[in-house]
Amino acid sequence: MVMENLNLKQTIESKQERKQIKEIQRIQLDPDKKISIIIGEISDKSIKQASKRYSLAHVILKKEGESAIDIREVLNVKNIRIAFSKESDELPDWYYSYESKAIMIPRKWKSPKDLLKFVHELGHAVLCLEHPDIDRKKWKLKRRIGDILFKIYTIEEKGVVYKTKGRIFTSRPAFKGEKEKLEKNLKTLYHELLPLEARIERGAWAIGLNLVRAIKRKYKIDLLKPFRGKNSEETMKNLEDFVHGYSLGSYELALRDKIEKYKLDKKLMGIFTKKHKKEVNN
Repeated sequence: MVMENLNLKQTIESKQERKQIKEIQRIQLDPDKKISIIIGEISDKSIKQASKRYSLAHVILKKEGESAIDIREVLNVKNIRIAFSKESDELPDWYYSYESKAIMIPRKWKSPKDLLKFVHELGHAVLCLEHPDIDRKKWKLKRRIGDILFKIYTIEEKGVVYKTKGRIFTSRPAFKGEKEKLEKNLKTLYHELLPLEARIERGAWAIGLNLVRAIKRKYKIDLLKPFRGKNSEETMKNLEDFVHGYSLGSYELALRDKIEKYKLDKKLMGIFTKKHKKEVNN
C-alpha cells in the first residue's frame, strides 16, 4: 500500500556522529536455526527530523553467532528510510509514503509473518524509485477522481458546482447535463486508474517475493518459515491466503464495489486476484 502525504523530510547536520539503535522488539523467525527479526529505533544526532511525530526505525535479521543482515542491502536500496507509523484511524499500520520515500511500520509487530508485510512495502519502495512516473500518474488520477466525485456530490445535494481559488470557495449553478458528463469522465478515469493500481500492487508483491528467494539463496534464511505446512501445497495455500488477506483481496472487494456503483466494465473483475497465484508461484 502506498500513501502520499507525510512530512518526514530530514536535514543532515553532521555525518561524523554515530547512530544509536535501541532494540524495540525481537521476534523468532526460525527458532530451530536461532534466527530472529529485530526491530529497533534509531537515535541519530546527525539527522534533524522536521517532524517529531515520527521516529526512524531499523529492521534486521540476526542469526546467532553471525553478522546482522539489513534486508534492504540485498536490493541495494539501503537509502530507503524506515519509520514507525503513528496510531491513526485514517492511516494503516503498514504503508509506503510516496512523498517521503519512507516505509512506515508499526512499533509492535504481531508475528513473524509481519516480515512479509515489510517485504511487500519494500517492493512498493523499489517500484517508486525505479518507476517514479507510474506513481506520479497514479496520484494525479486519484486527485482528478476526487475532484469529480466532490462536484457530483455538490450537484446532487445542492444543485451547484463548487470551485476553489486559493482558499476561497465559489459556486455556480450546475449546467444541464453536467452531472452526466462528470460521471462519464469518472468512468474513463477509473478505467485508467484501476489497472494501474493492480499493476503496482502485483509488482510490489513480485519484487518482495523475489527478495525472499534472494535472501534464501544468499544467506540460507527462509523468510517463509512461518508459512511452512506439512507439504508444499499447504505452504502455498498459507502464503496465498496471507497475500490475499493482507492486500489483494481487499483491493478486489473495493474494485467490485466501484464496478457496481459507477457501472464500470465488468472485465475489470479479478485484475488484482487473477494474477495473484502467478506472483506467488513464480
